[in-house]
Amino acid sequence: ALGVADPKNSLSDVWVVGLTRETRTQVTDAPFWEGEPVWAPDGRWLYFGSDARGWPDIFRVSLDPPGAPELVWEGEGAQFPIDITDSGQTLLLRKDGGLSELSLIEDSEPTQLIRSGQSGGRASPDGRWVVYASDRSGQRQIYLVERGASAREFQITVDGGNAPRWDPRAGKRHLYFLREESQVWEVDLSTEEKLAEPEPVILFQTGKPIGGFEVMPDGERFLVRYDETGDRPISVLLRSVE
Repeated sequence: ALGVADPKNSLSDVWVVGLTRETRTQVTDAPFWEGEPVWAPDGRWLYFGSDARGWPDIFRVSLDPPGAPELVWEGEGAQFPIDITDSGQTLLLRKDGGLSELSLIEDSEPTQLIRSGQSGGRASPDGRWVVYASDRSGQRQIYLVERGASAREFQITVDGGNAPRWDPRAGKRHLYFLREESQVWEVDLSTEEKLAEPEPVILFQTGKPIGGFEVMPDGERFLVRYDETGDRPISVLLRSVE
């Protein structure tokens, strides 16, 4: 799922692109900006940002069966969905440069998790941790914060990093992140010792700048978006396996 912009007016709609048969399905069609979609764990819903009411708010749309967009959360300023965790019960959202949690099963206000300066927040597969990037030290680095009362935090990189992503496979606590525009790095955080003294290693490098990436469910393939124009700006790469 991705936001596709109209070059004539810079407005965006949400589309779903098939990777096997290269199908393209337009999910939203409105005279507004709508983008940054996030899948629900069951694949039946897409959450996305829309400025239909002024500042971007968070909506969702059913794909099975197809339905009309419905408002999930609106507030002051702009907010965008980032990730869904706790088996679909909690939404992570970006608001005012910070990261908040919103219950999808209770009528409540968002709870702030990270104050400001963050990007790319993602919850671990078990929901225990949230990883994010921040430039609060003067250089964008990767940080890890434990959800809940302890709120323990670890700095994962010292030489820069951006766009962190988790290995989605159960029992794996590995992170992947971007460095120097075209490099994807990996770090093993499976033990307390590795949390305290992480050792990132480069996984692969492309010949052109990476605009974004996601780890496929099998943990062996990466969906990579390049910062370039053309008919095929998205590729699926097989990770290096020793």
